[in-house]
Amino acid sequence: MPGWSKEQYEAKRAERSKKRQESAKKPLWWLGQTDPIARFTAYLAVFTFALVFVSAFQWYEIHSGSTDTHNLAEAAKAESIAITNQQRAWSYATARLKGPLIFRDDGAQVDVSFTLKNSGSVPAKNAYAWAAIFHSPLNTPLADVKERPRVCMNQNPWTDVGTIVFKDDPIILTTQIIKTGKSDAIPSGKRNFIIAGCVIYRSGNDPTIHKTPFLYGIVHEPYGLAIDKSIGRIDESALSLMQIPISEDIN
Repeated sequence: MPGWSKEQYEAKRAERSKKRQESAKKPLWWLGQTDPIARFTAYLAVFTFALVFVSAFQWYEIHSGSTDTHNLAEAAKAESIAITNQQRAWSYATARLKGPLIFRDDGAQVDVSFTLKNSGSVPAKNAYAWAAIFHSPLNTPLADVKERPRVCMNQNPWTDVGTIVFKDDPIILTTQIIKTGKSDAIPSGKRNFIIAGCVIYRSGNDPTIHKTPFLYGIVHEPYGLAIDKSIGRIDESALSLMQIPISEDIN
């Protein structure tokens, strides 16, 4: 322009450009930068945030998928166990007294007849019952009494004895003389006497050994479970068995 120096012209042009930028409509506030470097930095920050979000989402999907896979595997395992359990023998015993309870210097004994039953879908093989007489003080907690069948569960099983028990076809075993342990001295006074044991068997042709525990309290009618060894002998007619439920797992 006439009368303007070059410096004045450049200054006026810069001022007009600045006013246009200030009056121009800006984009989103975090990107409303007029400086190119600042605008690039803002874009880079947004991209980084988006990348972190995508990475977090991918991690969640992978973790969720891993959990789902684990749950599916556990469900498949449970279903497999259920199918296996449906295709095996489930043998257990009921007991009946067949003679007097006799006390001697070396302990106590009584004759018991066991009936083996099978509620499973295949025969129970090499099935037999192992049992013993145990005694405890009158105030013994029931939880401690329920531990007695573990003695049987820890027994090394015989593999060449026993009978075959078919589904819904009970087998009455030969009467057994059940005794206390050889070193299990019976103190004087009234005590509880129980018969504890388990049925030991195989399921079909599976060589695995299975055991089902049982527990019975010996009742002296009409006195209950409290029995004094000084009596010496209690006839069968004055005795009965009381089955005690146990929480021991059947295997």
